[in-house]
Amino acid sequence: MFKSKTIFLFSIILLALPASLLSATFTGTPDSFIVTLNKVEMYNSSTLTWLTVGTGDLSFDIASANAGQSVGSYVSGVSFEPGTYTQVRVTVSRTMQIQGNIGANYTSSTASSADIGTGGQAIQAGSSPAKLGTMIVPTDTLSAGMTVSGSYFILTYDLGASAITITPGESKKITVKFDVANSLVLSDVPDPDIFYSEPPNVTYSVE
Repeated sequence: MFKSKTIFLFSIILLALPASLLSATFTGTPDSFIVTLNKVEMYNSSTLTWLTVGTGDLSFDIASANAGQSVGSYVSGVSFEPGTYTQVRVTVSRTMQIQGNIGANYTSSTASSADIGTGGQAIQAGSSPAKLGTMIVPTDTLSAGMTVSGSYFILTYDLGASAITITPGESKKITVKFDVANSLVLSDVPDPDIFYSEPPNVTYSVE
């Protein structure tokens, strides 16, 4: 076993709105995009076991320059058994906060009353200045590979060709970068306009 300071990749599939709400949409880059991570696990296909590499609620802003560092502190110093890690399982709060604007439309602190799915909540558009608005991922519009556990959703992600193989005595560092460009979405259906989010682009490298 070895210790590895890791900045870990996780991919968040966010709000998938009903088609009736997507008549006209516009995109922009949020100033803040705050998510709460509850648990990160990796699957060792050699030992057929899941390893918990981070646990306990941690909120961080993936729109900030130090987002990768924040995630790194969550999972640093974890002991890994040798083997090939082929999957990651991430538990994330369904409640997220977003702040930004698209043109003259700004995120507000007011929840939208629009029906976006069971237990879901979008952000009502308002006037300047932008405020932190709360978005809640609904329980009935999740993508494949996702399940709901109370106020959290669980995403199982297959690393595919990016599987990580660890040999005895070896240490690796995974560096992650979040790109939230155009992840803020404004929809003019219904009235008043609403904001929600698309998944950010996540890239990583292994050293």
